[in-house]
Amino acid sequence: MNKVCQIQALVSGLLAKALLLLFVSFTPPLIYLVWIRNTEIYEREPWRAVLKVFIWGAFIATITAAFIEILLLIAANQAIVLQREYEYLARNKSFMALLLVCAIAPLAEEFTKGLGVFIARRYIDEVEDGLVYGASSGLGFAAMENLLYDLSAMSAGLIVFVFTSVLRAISSALLHASATAVTGYGISRKIVYGPRYHIIPFYFLAVLMHATFNFMASLYLIFGGTVPVLGILVAVIFAIFSIKAVRRKIIRLDRGMR
Repeated sequence: MNKVCQIQALVSGLLAKALLLLFVSFTPPLIYLVWIRNTEIYEREPWRAVLKVFIWGAFIATITAAFIEILLLIAANQAIVLQREYEYLARNKSFMALLLVCAIAPLAEEFTKGLGVFIARRYIDEVEDGLVYGASSGLGFAAMENLLYDLSAMSAGLIVFVFTSVLRAISSALLHASATAVTGYGISRKIVYGPRYHIIPFYFLAVLMHATFNFMASLYLIFGGTVPVLGILVAVIFAIFSIKAVRRKIIRLDRGMR
């Protein structure tokens, strides 16, 4: 009887932790998703399309990006990394680890997240639509990435878990949304205005935004001490500024101001 009770308690505890992880990881991105989608006043994007792109970002984009990162590491004759980038950098302060965080990951992730915008291609009839769908894909990716980091942080204790969850909610989630929104903007310009407009410059701008954020957020892991903590603060400010710029662009385009 005691064993049955112990098993029930164990299962209940694991279920509670799983539900907490899902809630903490997915709630902020979903709130941001509503916020971004409702920024438009005229011809808002249908929820079915927005959620499809979000799901792409959460599942297909994360898996595909991880696969691409592994292939690039193999091509560079490096050991396969089965950790999230920041965790790998924290344990392996090398140039290759920094390259993974600041170059390989942004290139792979912005590519796979950007592909999600094409799911909603038939709904894109205004340039601002690409910003909304790009942000949706980025937020889906952020939700799944939150889950992975928060799971690791939970094993380190309550304080680390709370700090990681809050920090990622106000930084990484916003960065993923705003960077991929830029790629989405390039895609929608090409769809709406025709082949003379190119996606690649917007993709590389998204990669640059992502790489800049990752570098600033990595300073503490590389150098330690007090001063590099400012890098995290700057990264948070950068993410908030970026998402505000995306919203302003959506508002201007939606209201007919170019």
